[in-house]
Amino acid sequence: DTFLVVTRKPGAVKEHRYILQRLSPVAFHEPEKVMQNIAAVTAYLKGIIRERGGDPDRETLIIIPARDGRDYILDREHGGCWRTCSSRTASPASRRSPRRSSGNPPGPSVRCSGI
Repeated sequence: DTFLVVTRKPGAVKEHRYILQRLSPVAFHEPEKVMQNIAAVTAYLKGIIRERGGDPDRETLIIIPARDGRDYILDREHGGCWRTCSSRTASPASRRSPRRSSGNPPGPSVRCSGI
């Protein structure tokens, strides 16, 4: 399951875009290890990109930590785990996906679209 989440604070013009993704328990039996590996590889790549004068925030995955500081949230009810990353590093294919609005609740504007 993959979703594009678009948020905007009341009165703000700028939107923030995130990719919310569930790692399937069928494909990934140990999601904690998958996420640890992704974090380690991303940290390694950021170092190389910095050394070569690049911008690691634009050229690597930016994982958004959960409130508890981990890079994922375990889904005990349905299995697997959920992760969030900045959509600035999303693949071009996911950026072209059509957006389906789920409505705008009171407070910050939030749209969530299936990708």
